[in-house]
Amino acid sequence: MASAAGTAQSFHKSPTPPARQRSVAAWAEGRVEAVERNWPWVLGALMFIDAVLLLYMGRSLTFYYDDWNFVTQDYGGGIHSLLAPHVGNISVFPIAVYKVLFHLVGLNHYAVFRLVVIALHLVSAGLIFVLASRRIPRVPALLAMALVLFLGAAWEDLLWAFQIGYMLSIAGGLAAWVLLERKDRLGDLGAMVCLVIAAGSSSLGIPVMVGVAVELAWRRQWRRGWIVAIPVVLYLLWYAGYGESQVTRESLIHAPGFVEDLAAAAFGG
Repeated sequence: MASAAGTAQSFHKSPTPPARQRSVAAWAEGRVEAVERNWPWVLGALMFIDAVLLLYMGRSLTFYYDDWNFVTQDYGGGIHSLLAPHVGNISVFPIAVYKVLFHLVGLNHYAVFRLVVIALHLVSAGLIFVLASRRIPRVPALLAMALVLFLGAAWEDLLWAFQIGYMLSIAGGLAAWVLLERKDRLGDLGAMVCLVIAAGSSSLGIPVMVGVAVELAWRRQWRRGWIVAIPVVLYLLWYAGYGESQVTRESLIHAPGFVEDLAAAAFGG
């Protein structure tokens, strides 16, 4: 009986992992702890590698397609030149960036225009890290940031300077969410300014404003509604004076296929 009991105990006892497995687990744990301790250096290294990679991949690019609309189109000067829509979309801040760079570097240094897109991409990735690290440990937050940082499926947005508009809307929206979590008047004011930039840079600013409004409503923070209300009013004023609807019968017919392509790209990489 004693022998049978001993056999049963030895059968139920969990097997001791081999020494090699223990050493590998200890090594991996040590590396994770090292990354946790030195996360600012890891963050900076990932951003540096990404910036160098993007600059190298787009080294032979120059002004292309929609870029030339900002280069050649006569916007009439003054405030009208900033408020004029591009293919029906608001482009206040992208046009402002292009005008400043035209005066600073001209048309011979397209890399400078691309540096703005890359900088906005890095800022967006950094903001994702900030939002993630407030909710999960820093190592998984770095992994989440890296997935966005090296987002190969979005190569057009990362290599083409014209995508300053989309990147401004994305960075503005992420910055607004970061500032909202301060829960003070200065943070709310900064979030409102970021939403104005997001809404004034591309049509992508509309879902950004909707997202912030939904979050405030979900938390029943009605008194902070002005953070979204002011950018919405400014956008509606712009649309009343300059907006152009791009909704046509043909676009509605092709909308389901477009949504299907977007979903396939998002979930299929």
